[in-house]
Amino acid sequence: MEHAARATYREHRSDPFPLSAAQHGLWFAQQLAPDVPICIAQYVDIRGSLDVELFREVALVAGHEYESVFLRLIDVDGEPHQVIDPPADAAMGVVDFSGASDPMAAAERWMHDNYTARVDFEHDHLCESSLLCVGDERHLWYSRIHHVALDGYAAMTLVNRVAALYTAAVEGRAPEPNRAADLHTLHRLEEDYRASHRFESDRDYWAERLHRRTNGASLTDVEAPPAAHSLTARAALSPDTVARPEDTAARPGATAAAALIAAFACHLSRRTGRQDVLVDIPLSARTTAVLRRSSGMLANVAPLLVQVRSGDTVGDLMARVQHELMGAMRHQRGNVEDILRDLGVSAEARRISGPMINVMLFDQDLTFGSLTGDFRILTTGPVPDLSVNVYRSGTPASTIVEFEANPYRYRDDELRSHHAAVVGLIDELLAADPGTPLAAIGAADLDRLTPVVGARSVAEVSLPGLLAASVGVDPDAVAVVCGGRRLSYRELDAASNRLARVLLGAGVGSESVVAVAVARSVESVVSVWAVAKTGAAFVPVDPQYPVGRIEHMVADSGVVVGVTVSGSVDRLPGEVRWVVLDDADTVSRLSSVSAGPVSDADRGGPVRVGQAAYVIYTSGSTGLPKGVVVTHRGLANLVASQRSEFGSIVGARVLQCASPSFDASVFELVWAVGMGGRLVVVPPTVYGGVELAEILEREGVTHAVLTPTALSSLEPSGLEARWGRWWLPVRRVRRSWWRGGRRVGGWSMRMGRRRRR
Repeated sequence: MEHAARATYREHRSDPFPLSAAQHGLWFAQQLAPDVPICIAQYVDIRGSLDVELFREVALVAGHEYESVFLRLIDVDGEPHQVIDPPADAAMGVVDFSGASDPMAAAERWMHDNYTARVDFEHDHLCESSLLCVGDERHLWYSRIHHVALDGYAAMTLVNRVAALYTAAVEGRAPEPNRAADLHTLHRLEEDYRASHRFESDRDYWAERLHRRTNGASLTDVEAPPAAHSLTARAALSPDTVARPEDTAARPGATAAAALIAAFACHLSRRTGRQDVLVDIPLSARTTAVLRRSSGMLANVAPLLVQVRSGDTVGDLMARVQHELMGAMRHQRGNVEDILRDLGVSAEARRISGPMINVMLFDQDLTFGSLTGDFRILTTGPVPDLSVNVYRSGTPASTIVEFEANPYRYRDDELRSHHAAVVGLIDELLAADPGTPLAAIGAADLDRLTPVVGARSVAEVSLPGLLAASVGVDPDAVAVVCGGRRLSYRELDAASNRLARVLLGAGVGSESVVAVAVARSVESVVSVWAVAKTGAAFVPVDPQYPVGRIEHMVADSGVVVGVTVSGSVDRLPGEVRWVVLDDADTVSRLSSVSAGPVSDADRGGPVRVGQAAYVIYTSGSTGLPKGVVVTHRGLANLVASQRSEFGSIVGARVLQCASPSFDASVFELVWAVGMGGRLVVVPPTVYGGVELAEILEREGVTHAVLTPTALSSLEPSGLEARWGRWWLPVRRVRRSWWRGGRRVGGWSMRMGRRRRR
């Protein structure tokens, strides 16, 4: 096949250029969960005698036309940039499964392994296509596309272009000219938009809209991070149901998308008991003809607030959804996350999310000459909660309602139950007269609904239970390291069991308060867990505090027994019975007691979540320090929040650098154990600068809480810090910390290193 235009195509790497706002958001999100690729995966099932070499050739032509296929990301002065970098052999690969006992099953396994694999931004192209042969006259054109390169709209535009080029070639005619804008032009158009009045209008719309937002409702109360794969449930709507959205007279002013969103919102409202629910909707953000025929990642995700009132009719709900939908469409180019960040809304306040509904009712008929292709979606990307996809597929076309769910949050039977209920609501809602009371829709199922009550939560756990869970997962993993010393989870468990028995022998029990006056060290960690196992509450005391302050804390909290080391005991109140860890008598007692689990019988009862876990004292800046009693209740939700907010990775290494008397030290301790990670304890003589940077580098720290002062002292190469939801080079965070002489952001930065494989 001859293509004279090929001579004008780029054959070498382009100059780097910045990411768009939408691309930046996805890039940052991928850093938080590097093992969960944010990718679209799809295939076209082509039956018949396909000219494989011609197909590969036209796919390569389309790739050069649209450029996004050859995108890679590189680092330029600490900022991610994109380059168009066609490989030396850019032709589509061919994989032959025809010899397998079940070719289709083998191909499906291959595709699944491919789209769930980690994407390395530094070395991998963001798009990958292969032609899978599963029979003599059957091929699957498979594509895995990272969202940074292409959104779903652009991916479908590329598929249609390949089909058009192939058809023109087999019919012996010239194809329609390519009218897509190149990626540099798209970047310039993005900059022009952000400097325009239209951007200001979009920003004002979303800012006003989100002032009255509600927290996202969910169909589950289980909290968990996204996974690389999803649970799925799908079914085709009946032909009668499919025909009803075309009958606009029955639903004046409401589109098919509004009707489908209304049906899901109705189910969500009934299951959660909330009249105001949020659903996320993807928006193409292609508001001009040039953008609609071009490639790139432009799409946004916007929250749609749906009000479901008890006295609504079907028409009321549909009209309300349609109104919200039209407003979102008019302002779809405004990136909600980006706008809220520019307006100074905090990262926590920006966490507004709910199930996503993606209505894709465009015509997906694909023809390759005389052949037809059946378009199939494998994944639209990782699903934090639940994604509802409605699309057409097959020949003749069927309308599919598909649920993709986070497998860590939903069971398969739960998902299928929700799916069946929503499909039933869609059928009834589309068949109903606009004046029908909404309460009459799905009435047969109302009595058997099990509501999701309250906020999302997880099973409560005590401090000893939290440690036991991590010991059970991997007892030989390193639990704590300080300088040259390290303990595995098995060793930490055994050492804290021994010390707990010594403390119980000293009269400690569930009503006790025990001072832990040990500077940051392996011993301080062992001591905290030991006290927790006795059922007592611990009071963390920094032995470097002024003597008067220590005396007040100990007396005010009612401490009778404490734990310390010989180097600190002389500065501590003499009326307390101190268990001195490095004293010969204590060492002898520790070696003589059992290292086995501390039972309820040993401590005189179970450790209940309502009991005091620790007592933390305020700074005393407005007078004497005041003690705050913190129970075990809420620890599980703290762990879930830490995993969700900061990401949970295998082999996590959490820095402990806070003063033992600050509540941040407990946060760090729980953070590490909650992930089954390693607590990297900073020696008490290290405060920042080169010494702290060396620890971060040597120990491969992935998570930390740092004060602005400590952060400003760092200049480590390759380290990144998390600003809200984003990971940035440390040098950029330091530049961003002070703007115009005033401090911005919160009191701490979260440090992290993207772990390489």
